[in-house]
Amino acid sequence: MRKKFKLFLPRAIYVVSVVVVLIGYSLTNRPQVTTFSTQTLVDTIIPLVPVFVIPYLLYLPFLFGSLVWMLTRFSHLERLWLRRFVFAQIIAIVFFIFFPTTMVRPIIVNGGLFEDLVRFVYTNDQPFNLFPSTHVLHTLIMTSYWVRRGYSRQLIFPFTAIVCVSTVLVKQHYALDIVGGIMVYVVTDLIIKRITL
Repeated sequence: MRKKFKLFLPRAIYVVSVVVVLIGYSLTNRPQVTTFSTQTLVDTIIPLVPVFVIPYLLYLPFLFGSLVWMLTRFSHLERLWLRRFVFAQIIAIVFFIFFPTTMVRPIIVNGGLFEDLVRFVYTNDQPFNLFPSTHVLHTLIMTSYWVRRGYSRQLIFPFTAIVCVSTVLVKQHYALDIVGGIMVYVVTDLIIKRITL
């Protein structure tokens, strides 16, 4: 019984940690007294391309499927990447609290399936918590995990690139938000590597 508890406790701690940081995102995804914009001239040139809502939404099964897999397998490698995820999410939440950002999204009056899906995204996701882009941050973390496990770079890298680009093409983020996501990923990677040396 004691042995089972010792095996269960570390997994439970990781599960709780993942849930807490995900809840932290939800709690900060709301209007603040003061908000900032990361919009640049580049963003005024980028068009809305509704078809990119598909890879934008595919991020969700990719993220949660990866997290469930890591928590289920739970070897040393999975624990290492779960730490990356939790640490990166904490950094992102700090930004959301002290540098709250927002954006003005386009109004979609009509259209087909893809436009309807974009409207669905706009309805169910508040235009806050933009910098850094967690879409980009999480995708990079999960991509690095699957590459580390030996999955084909030729398959996963294009998917990662399309997901990252989709964030600006469906007008959910500005270009600097992508840069922010990449920066937090790099910083997290460096810190975790140093801690685990």
